[in-house]
Amino acid sequence: MGTASWWHDEAHDCVISLRPILDAEGSSTDKLGLFVDMLPGASHGSASPIAATTHSSHGSFSHDASFVDVKLSIDCQFFAVQRNDIEVDVWATATSDDDASIALRYSVMCKRTSRLLGLYWNAKATELRPFFVDGGNLAKISKVVVSAPLLTTAQVGLAYLYSTLYLVYSSPSNQQLLLYRVHPSVDTVCVRALRVGFPDPVVLSVVDNLLVVHSATYGVSSFYDVALADADPFLHPLPLHMPMSTNNTTTCDKVETAFMSPQFALASRPTNDDDMTSVHFHAIRLNLHAIAACATASARPMLSVARFLLRRRGGTAHGDVGGDDKDVKEALFASFRTRLHEGRWPEADFRTCVHMLHHHEATD
Repeated sequence: MGTASWWHDEAHDCVISLRPILDAEGSSTDKLGLFVDMLPGASHGSASPIAATTHSSHGSFSHDASFVDVKLSIDCQFFAVQRNDIEVDVWATATSDDDASIALRYSVMCKRTSRLLGLYWNAKATELRPFFVDGGNLAKISKVVVSAPLLTTAQVGLAYLYSTLYLVYSSPSNQQLLLYRVHPSVDTVCVRALRVGFPDPVVLSVVDNLLVVHSATYGVSSFYDVALADADPFLHPLPLHMPMSTNNTTTCDKVETAFMSPQFALASRPTNDDDMTSVHFHAIRLNLHAIAACATASARPMLSVARFLLRRRGGTAHGDVGGDDKDVKEALFASFRTRLHEGRWPEADFRTCVHMLHHHEATD
């Protein structure tokens, strides 16, 4: 399999070439870089992801470097570089004109009985291929094929819930969230299908082992507890409270929110200065008192509410914010009092909850 110095990328209608890097005076140096050049007549706009890759060289390779094939990823954030017929490197593209360095992310080797015939990023974007990174080892996990005509990065996320990693696929057409269990030793299969009441694209967060779904159109959020068998959210959609400073520098009350994985949000609002924006960084937390009150008002079974609240006690792994034990107990007993006061708590359910609490405290 021969090497080359340039490659046509059909998906982006561009040419990727390996050529000398020029110094400040325009003379060739002893280093080679990857360059991306648009083909004449290409219809990419200035806001296209590929436009950011055409302003500078990517990487710095020795003068005798040789590659078999090079392709850009669909989002133009990575290069797949085929060195020979058994090895492919994945590099991140340069982020600015001033910094041409690119970082090696992964090296993938074929099996001894296999040979690479070329590179192909799935241009139809209908496949999800999880990779499991453990130290310096990269394990390829079984793929997931979805029926969407074009899969976007906004439809896919990762969620670590109760010590299990899930690949979450959002299907706006079916108004569903499909959860695929991801583990290197088992097949990637769909284990849960959750109903979403929003037709618009949603954004995901993970808060205290709960999957939180945000709708920008309606300004509300729903949350799911995969420890329960329900396909519906634990409660009806609730508003997301985003506190902002109240001073006279802001020009309007409209707050724009951007969510960051796993449980953070950026709230921004214009100020009187045309070039300035007030930005607040928040960690999303649960209002257990409000959740318990809503669950009580909606007549959700007390046993389900008690189990939900008790799972929120203490800190949790992987950066999740665990509920405060005091808040959990106060929310739990406030719900107890309300149900007893209103006389709508069957004696059998009351006894079951008391026994569960006694067992929980004895084994805690």
